[in-house]
Amino acid sequence: ARCTSLPSDLQGDSFQCVYGTNQSVLEYVLIDTKLKGPCWLNIKNCAPVKTRRSWCKLEYDVDYYNGADRQMTNIEISTINIPPPPLVAVTLSLVTLPNTKTHETEVICVAGLVHQQFPIDSAAPKRPYQNYFVALTKPSDCILPSGLVKAAESQKINIETVPGERALLMYLISKFQLLDPDVIIGHDIRMFGLELFLSRCQKLKVGLTASKIGRLHRTHDGKIKVSTIKNPTCGRLLCDISISARELLTKCKSYDLEELCKVVLNTEQQQLYRNYSIDQTRDVFSSSMSIVDLMQATLNNTSLILNIFCQLMVLPLAYQLTCIAGNLLSRTLMGGRSERNDHLLLHAFTERDYIVPERSISSNHRGTLKHVQETHNESDEEIDDENKKTTKTSSTSYTGGLVLAPKKGFYDHFILLLDFNSLYPSIIQEFNVCFTTYMKKPTQSRSNNNTEQEQIDVDDIVALDETTKGILPLEIYKLVERRREVKKLIKEKKNLTDEQLVQYDIRKKAYKLTANSLYGCLGFKHSRFYCKQLAAFITCKGRETLMQAKNIVERMNFDVIYGDTDSIMINTNSTDYDQVMGIGTKIRNEINRQYKHIEIGIDGVFKCMLLLKKKKYAALIVEKTPTQEFIYKTELKGLDIVRRDWCQLARSIGEFVVSVILSGQSRDDVLDKIHNRLRDLGDEMRTGKIDIEQYEINRQLSKDPSDYSDVKSLPHVQIAVRFNTNSTGRKMKRGDTISYIVCEDGTQNSAMQRGYLREEILSSSSSSPLTIDINYYLHQQILPVVSRLLEPFDGTDQAYLAQCLGLDSSKYKNRQQKIYSSKDNDNVENNNNNNDDDDDFNSELLFGEGSEAFKQCDPFVFPCIQCQTLNFWNAPFIFNEDKTCFSPFLRCTNVNCSSRPIDHVSYLRNRLTLMINKAMRRYYQNWLRCDDDTCCAFRTRQTPLGILHKRHTCTSCGKSELITEYDDRQLNLQLRFLKQLFNLDVYKNSLNRTKLGQIDMYFKSLSADIHGSICKTMNELQAHIDRIVQKSGYAEVCISTLFAQFYFNT
Repeated sequence: ARCTSLPSDLQGDSFQCVYGTNQSVLEYVLIDTKLKGPCWLNIKNCAPVKTRRSWCKLEYDVDYYNGADRQMTNIEISTINIPPPPLVAVTLSLVTLPNTKTHETEVICVAGLVHQQFPIDSAAPKRPYQNYFVALTKPSDCILPSGLVKAAESQKINIETVPGERALLMYLISKFQLLDPDVIIGHDIRMFGLELFLSRCQKLKVGLTASKIGRLHRTHDGKIKVSTIKNPTCGRLLCDISISARELLTKCKSYDLEELCKVVLNTEQQQLYRNYSIDQTRDVFSSSMSIVDLMQATLNNTSLILNIFCQLMVLPLAYQLTCIAGNLLSRTLMGGRSERNDHLLLHAFTERDYIVPERSISSNHRGTLKHVQETHNESDEEIDDENKKTTKTSSTSYTGGLVLAPKKGFYDHFILLLDFNSLYPSIIQEFNVCFTTYMKKPTQSRSNNNTEQEQIDVDDIVALDETTKGILPLEIYKLVERRREVKKLIKEKKNLTDEQLVQYDIRKKAYKLTANSLYGCLGFKHSRFYCKQLAAFITCKGRETLMQAKNIVERMNFDVIYGDTDSIMINTNSTDYDQVMGIGTKIRNEINRQYKHIEIGIDGVFKCMLLLKKKKYAALIVEKTPTQEFIYKTELKGLDIVRRDWCQLARSIGEFVVSVILSGQSRDDVLDKIHNRLRDLGDEMRTGKIDIEQYEINRQLSKDPSDYSDVKSLPHVQIAVRFNTNSTGRKMKRGDTISYIVCEDGTQNSAMQRGYLREEILSSSSSSPLTIDINYYLHQQILPVVSRLLEPFDGTDQAYLAQCLGLDSSKYKNRQQKIYSSKDNDNVENNNNNNDDDDDFNSELLFGEGSEAFKQCDPFVFPCIQCQTLNFWNAPFIFNEDKTCFSPFLRCTNVNCSSRPIDHVSYLRNRLTLMINKAMRRYYQNWLRCDDDTCCAFRTRQTPLGILHKRHTCTSCGKSELITEYDDRQLNLQLRFLKQLFNLDVYKNSLNRTKLGQIDMYFKSLSADIHGSICKTMNELQAHIDRIVQKSGYAEVCISTLFAQFYFNT
């Protein structure tokens, strides 16, 4: 470090580049000394420094190399087995309040919990803190009430008061100087707490002492931005539990303190959490007891942060991960998974004298370090594999895992789930995948096609050495073997204390996390060991492995209903648990026989399963205990009810629907129970019996609010922008989760522009109240969740579910009609019609079990020629409750009218013509409407060009799709309905024996002339409709015209 570094672009006559020019001194020391994790060091030839550069009690200077030959170093790893020393841990919380005059956020209270002997490599002590401190100052526009000390003593709380904010900051700095903590624990302390502390120190000119938040001397110039200060806590470990939870608790809907308490802590501890708003914080200074309550709540929240830190075992797990990877513990606590993998491979390759890749330096350091956000914020339509949006793919992308097409439906027989154990790490070992065993072929021509490019990437590498084990598979093998040894020790439990068991469990988890994430460095483009070809090769082998497993299962005469990346689901057609486990053992042995390192195992047995689509299913897991008892638990994957962008009420009703479906009841009972619950729920929502918290929708900011270009359809971004504009305290930023409620605010804005925070609703005035938009939640939250879950079940549809919720079901008839129409067309293709009649329509679907599509058609309506009463015809006969029937041709709907429709055939023919013409005019008008009927009522006849080839986004709301109000399917269906309405033979073939007997009895009661007249009239009307249909150019295809361009006269 005493010499200047070489330029990174240095070249010469005999060399092209110099490796290691941008390697940091710290990284060089870690790799050269083989330093892996916190440990004891032997330091020789050190001398006290003349000019101190830190706040440490002792400070020495030492040269890394001992002598000019650079063969020996003055820093060595100690070989003496001494346990790591305990640490001084401080858990910190700040209370802030905006200044009413300057609108700047001020610190008014600091609270801390201290433990002088906190272990680094084992579980936390039973009492996680030994003492505490809390200090308070008055806000700029308030005074401290008298009697505060007595009130605090009565509650046995020791509160220290200081005269101002600057004195409060100096108090905290003096505490750090006195305690000299090794670990600082907090929630959101990295992005908010530290920046606020440093900015206030800078504003109030605290000076050099502000750097005592760390152990390195720093001069805080007033011109330097606080956000540019790199590692302000240098020399101390900083643990932000909101960052740690993102890696350890991936299914949290948010990572604020309240949600973490609900997920991690028990009910008694959760009740301690209290959150004060700005107005509530300002009001507490009106009395001494209210201030004491605020101090108690602050200490309670601080203890909750510490308890979460201990429950997640953040520090010992980070310690073990650092010992495995060989990086810095402070970086591990900041969640640098890619950096851990890089250091693990740096150690491995350097030990074998390989030249490692250079560390890439980006001009936008913050942008490079931004991790890719998870996609559970996106809606189902956006992530559905069958409806992917056409986006510009990066040149570094490659195909991932294989997802088999699901065989949708509800399965009431046992489903067997088989899962490959750590598939990608196993593939690396199976095929000896490493930089040292594979080499790129000479440069080939590149293709613009993604599929061809993917194949080129896989074929672009060739194996060099198949006998020598590569470094990458060897490192994975070491991790796997060490984990097996630890699992074996835990299983045996020979002379192990509870503390040792906890340590082994932490070590086992660390080995698993590292082994499973090691593959990721090959496919992460910011990693030093990024290699697209190797990553594509591994995923290609993964797809081949899954397909081979599927083929083996099918050769054994079992049905694979679904498969995803590293697992397959098998329908056993059995309800015997032991028989299913025997089937699983046979399949497992047959698949494992094909490989050396790849291994599949039985991951579970589902008693019943609801499979909706790719990555979306619900199942009831069954397990057998040693006492031969069965344990059941529900597993949900990818459903709306496990996604955080749906309100809690929608998730609750979804969970209820799933529990009823998986209860084992008959399908009729299941549907009746769900329909009744929906009716009750609609009434409860309209009468205000649902808590306001149930309506909150959670969305996460994938970037800073100011970085969004269009926020009209993003309520959470609108709220964040509004909050940041009005707030003088903490600002909402990337990664924050916002909970909002859609309300009616008296405007005509769409629902996506009417999102509000719960606090805004509760504080709204009576003159401009905010009320929850019940219609939005019924249409857009409850109904979609329930209808998707019930999609595989006959006997209900979205229109009927809407009716149960008290909604207008006619809005959903068109959508349902399209579904039935497509089903009908499939049935027409597969139906073998034995009739001699030259009918190109599917006759059996009108009145039989498959007549759902025709229920959405308009009936034949005409006013009586004598009394003008409207007659509605849906069928050739009308059946009475007394088991009799009659023909509508012989009777008007008005019982007092003597006119008979059969006497006015020409009139009926004209009314049919008018009805058909009206339907055709409606089709040719080509009206388009927004699919979101509730939030956007946009309607237009201007057809966007893009809609001819793909779905088009609504130009009004920019979110939903534009759909045709009356398309060709609906017109065709209407004509089919009218034609079959007068086809007596088809109608009679669709009826059961009872109704056929009623019709026969009715015809016998009529005279032969009237009977013949009815049949003749029906045939005439049917022929009239045929003539209209045949006039259409769509009725037939002229083959000679169609292929005329391919014929030439010679």
